[in-house]
Amino acid sequence: MAGLLAGLEETTLRCPVHAVRVVPWPMVSGAWVIALARSVGRRRGKAAPVAALRNRLVLVEDRLGRGYGYATSWGEEAMARGRGAGLELEATYTAKACSHALRLVDAGAHGEVLYWHTLSSASHEGVEGDLPPEMERLWVGSPNW
Repeated sequence: MAGLLAGLEETTLRCPVHAVRVVPWPMVSGAWVIALARSVGRRRGKAAPVAALRNRLVLVEDRLGRGYGYATSWGEEAMARGRGAGLELEATYTAKACSHALRLVDAGAHGEVLYWHTLSSASHEGVEGDLPPEMERLWVGSPNW
């Protein structure tokens, strides 16, 4: 999300970025997303002002449902609609985010809507072995986490 936010600030596009909450607060906050976007911008030598990032970022708080890992009725509807279009969604992240995009499309009041799908379609079959030591230390639940 932060990368999209930072990248769009480098364009002439004036579209908002809708960040759909799929984890409970305070794991991710608007301030955190903006701080990450500023960090990305600084690395590129183009850090946008906080006010510009804040004006572009739309936090969507009503798609979480009972919480992380719990399916929602609107997410299940998004999964069914996605399947009909050849798009696979899963209940934890992508269905909740896509359900908001579909809500915007159905309302018809927002012009064009881009849903950025981040669920990998790559097969994990045949992937074996441990992570390299330098990656293992980053894994949640590892002794170094």
